[in-house]
Amino acid sequence: MVVSDTSPLINLAVIDHLWLIPKIYDQIIIPPAVFNEIVIEGAGEPGAAEIQSAVWVTVKICTPNPLLRQLMLNLDPDEAESIALAVEIGADRILIDERKGRQIALNLSLKPVGVLGVMLRAKQEKLIPLIRPLMDRLLVEADFFIHATLYDEVVRLAGE
Repeated sequence: MVVSDTSPLINLAVIDHLWLIPKIYDQIIIPPAVFNEIVIEGAGEPGAAEIQSAVWVTVKICTPNPLLRQLMLNLDPDEAESIALAVEIGADRILIDERKGRQIALNLSLKPVGVLGVMLRAKQEKLIPLIRPLMDRLLVEADFFIHATLYDEVVRLAGE
């Protein structure tokens, strides 16, 4: 079971690689806040129509609980609901990019994977030939921040 936050989905959609998610994970689960941000608030934007109609996406409500309430104090609603839902259902992975959310996920014994991790796995599974051009597109088209050290490390791990 894989729960996703908004960022990896939108960023992959911006660079026309949202198709990687079902190829790698088969199915993902998103909370209503993620669905709302991508499909409702983001209507007409990259990923909105795809997520709305995707058979590989399940929207699941997180049960209100103290963890969710605490997370809502420190994170955006999509991140808070994603993390709380991942804990609640015992997710194998959580797709999340934001540093603060990733750290909280790690503290809760979750296994966070960001958009760059998705692309590394896609390269390993031979779904994409190169990561560097996709990271360059993320930087330019999605205004996605990648620290120079991380960029170099991903290129090294990808063997490029």
